[in-house]
Amino acid sequence: MVGTLIVAELLIPDLRFERSITDAESRTVFSVPLVWHGGNLELGKTSGGFVFNHFAEVQYQHSQRAVRGLLGERILFHIPRASDADHYWPQDTWMPFVEVAGLVGRDGSGVAVGGGLAYGDWQHGVSLFGLVVRYVITGDERRVDFALDFQIPLNTD
Repeated sequence: MVGTLIVAELLIPDLRFERSITDAESRTVFSVPLVWHGGNLELGKTSGGFVFNHFAEVQYQHSQRAVRGLLGERILFHIPRASDADHYWPQDTWMPFVEVAGLVGRDGSGVAVGGGLAYGDWQHGVSLFGLVVRYVITGDERRVDFALDFQIPLNTD
């Protein structure tokens, strides 16, 4: 099952909607993230913890024929529910996250910072789906993008 999800992740790009703050232009972007689960930092049975996913992402913005590359880190926060205090909480859960990335592309180089909410298996760093908002600053423009995102780490067992 996991292998099928990884192949689907690579063959079916995520669709991102971006809006340039600089020139008020809206665009669509196709992206394919390659994700590696970097491990977890657990703070205790009832305290939650952090999930670290490294990612490299290739993007294609078709109206400007711009190819971009991002390299970054997504940090997910898994927070146990009060009902889970007597036993270890379930693997599948909602996780808020933040991310930071450097980017380079035909339409400028710079940084991206973002965040959102993901649902998935925290122990393996799998975001079955997530709502993501990114703020991107390049030498050429500032933009915001939104996406329904999938992250299946290549090293998921």
